[in-house]
Amino acid sequence: MAFDNIHVEQTAMTTAVSRSADVQTSIMDYEKQMTGIADMVKAVWGGRAKLAFDQKHQEISGYIGVNAQDAGSISEGTNTAHNVSIQADDDAYTLINAINGH
Repeated sequence: MAFDNIHVEQTAMTTAVSRSADVQTSIMDYEKQMTGIADMVKAVWGGRAKLAFDQKHQEISGYIGVNAQDAGSISEGTNTAHNVSIQADDDAYTLINAINGH
């Protein structure tokens, strides 16, 4: 039956939501670790080297933040698509049951 494909897609979307959330968490964990290392380096360095390092760290941190936001958006979008799919599945079965007189 064609509706079996809907269940397969829902499972795939559930997996995609979970994995994109995991990616977002990993990116944020990486940023925390990188900030810790940057803080240690800045504690040792001084002058222009410290300033240049800090500026580069802030730049990279910004990119990481954007990537984390993108992963979060992917997760949210996939979750929305998943919810729409579930509703479509439910509506389809309601229609079939109405046609069959249930």
